[in-house]
Amino acid sequence: MPHRLSKSRYTAGVQCHKLLWLRVHEPLALELQPDKVLQDRFEQGAQVGDPTLDADLTLYRDLSPS
Repeated sequence: MPHRLSKSRYTAGVQCHKLLWLRVHEPLALELQPDKVLQDRFEQGAQVGDPTLDADLTLYRDLSPS
């Protein structure tokens, strides 16, 4: 199966040739996994985003016709 060059892969390749190679040939490589600090930041962002999503859904339900 041929490897497709997506926009994100192209951008990764422009930034770093090794990054493109790893994303195509070794997608589970340790170098591509977020470290503890970055993973914590992702989780904090998810915690902040969850209440916002709930508020948006509530607002949408309130504005939709019955």
